[in-house]
Amino acid sequence: MESTPSYVDFEPYCAWRKEEEIHTLAVHLHGFKREQLRVQVNDQRILTIYGQRLLDENNYLWSRFTKQVKLHEDCNENGIRAKFSSGILTITMPLRIKTPQHDQHRSVHDHESCTSRKQKSDNYSTQSKVRGDDKEKYCKSSVLFEKAAKVAAVVLVLAVSGAFLKSIFKQRSPPLN
Repeated sequence: MESTPSYVDFEPYCAWRKEEEIHTLAVHLHGFKREQLRVQVNDQRILTIYGQRLLDENNYLWSRFTKQVKLHEDCNENGIRAKFSSGILTITMPLRIKTPQHDQHRSVHDHESCTSRKQKSDNYSTQSKVRGDDKEKYCKSSVLFEKAAKVAAVVLVLAVSGAFLKSIFKQRSPPLN
């Protein structure tokens, strides 16, 4: 008489790291093997992580989990990568680089080609690759411009604050004889 398998469902420990250009999800799955895991994204932009493993030799007791995550609206689905090492499944989800608002005339295709400063496609023709490099340079310069603008704004706020404080202390300080 064959017995029906029994499943123990569990919720794996997950740790998020959200950075400006990439979100990383680390799922702790000690005891699992790479072949026992599945990661996929559906049409509704939901990332599903699924895994199951045998707990006893009699094919009776199994451990399993399912984890679903809605992708960030700026996530580049084609850039998602998963790596399993030392019992930790690490899923990296690169974000599309946001362009400055004054440059909204760029096409969606151009915007998506700026998904990562480090990413380059190997399978394009030489002519297409040159255009891609130009877009990458543009993306780098627009990101640098954004950062420079933020630094300039901080410097301006500090200068105005310093001038204000100086005027207050100048008014309150007694005259020197």
